[in-house]
Amino acid sequence: MRKLCRVTLFFFAFCILTFSLSFALETITHEKINEFIAINTLNGFSLDSYLKNQLGFANGITEDIKSTETKKVFEWIKVGGLYEDNPPWTIPYFRSANHFHNPINKQGFSGIWGTGFVSGESSIPWSQKAIGTQSPGGYYSWYDARDYFYKALTATDKNTREKNFSDTFRGLGQLMHLVEDLSVPEHTRNDGHYLKAYEGWVKDTQKSNDPQRKAIFDTALANPIFFNKDALNQPSAFSTAPVPIANLFDTNTYNGSNPDVTINNNIGLSEYTNANFVSPDTRFKNFAYPSKDTSVVVVDYDIADPFNPGNTVKRPYYKKKADGDSGYLLTGVDYHRLYRQTNLSEPELGQLEVVVIAPMDGNVFSDYTKRLLPRAVGYSAGLLNYFFRGDIDLVDDATTGSGYVIVNNTEEDMNGTFER
Repeated sequence: MRKLCRVTLFFFAFCILTFSLSFALETITHEKINEFIAINTLNGFSLDSYLKNQLGFANGITEDIKSTETKKVFEWIKVGGLYEDNPPWTIPYFRSANHFHNPINKQGFSGIWGTGFVSGESSIPWSQKAIGTQSPGGYYSWYDARDYFYKALTATDKNTREKNFSDTFRGLGQLMHLVEDLSVPEHTRNDGHYLKAYEGWVKDTQKSNDPQRKAIFDTALANPIFFNKDALNQPSAFSTAPVPIANLFDTNTYNGSNPDVTINNNIGLSEYTNANFVSPDTRFKNFAYPSKDTSVVVVDYDIADPFNPGNTVKRPYYKKKADGDSGYLLTGVDYHRLYRQTNLSEPELGQLEVVVIAPMDGNVFSDYTKRLLPRAVGYSAGLLNYFFRGDIDLVDDATTGSGYVIVNNTEEDMNGTFER
């Protein structure tokens, strides 16, 4: 009997994991965001131009880089968006448990239903683990990526260079993934999100055959909201994560009682998301904001009538009006039930047909996408830009007659392993 109970509990826990930690932004969404950033000029930075002008990559982002497989530069960054959630040969979800950050208490995921089971550390220290210490799923922290970059630039062997370049670009894609996850309310409000919500709606919108719905995703993707570059150069507030990229995650400005500070573009992404949005399990609870008393007003919106195609019915929503960002649907007032009586010709046999619509529906997620996805793109683009902020050249090593010498054309210290 004890053995059966243990097996049952393990199966139950596995099922919970299957329906929970995988639901950050879907991996295809991360891949699309990373690809978009890699191939476009955003906020004055072009990776393609940098690779051609600084590193001598003749084909820029389409340069083939060979490792265990051959991919173009932008494809390595794209696949990093997949591997941060689902690295090969790794137990699912044990890595993604480290993709949460609550800006109020600075903690990561507290585990399934707060039990500590499959808990994780905040994504801020996770992103800045020491070289060779991220586990499970491989070593792709900021320090790992900088180390791969240094080795790629200084190696004399072509295979070694390409292996380290592939790890550099893949690592960047994985770091960008961590930033993007903080545009998901669940990941900033310690919500294990055991059923799909915002992230699933974004995925379905990205793949939609409905031009109007797909345009919501495409428009949000193409109009990034960037983190202030000056704020990115400020010191990190986290001793366990001293590199200033921590500011993209959390600037330690929002304290849970001052939501108006989050409307600026010098605020961390977790701060903006936590203060201005809710998740299915944190609707007006666990956090002071958004507040049911001061942040919202109830409005009626037309929704499609499921019983009468082409017609609409009214449903009430909470619309965000104050305390930070405003002007969008925050959540439905409650589960919305629509009733229709069937068998009307025989009242004694009449039955009710019921449709239940969850508070977090497509109208809500549409508004979320328009505000959260642009920041996911702009903030993660800022990380890529910051990584390649130095002005360097590679020139032939005249002393040895082989290999290259790194020439630093700026005053920035880029010695050693390029730690910062």
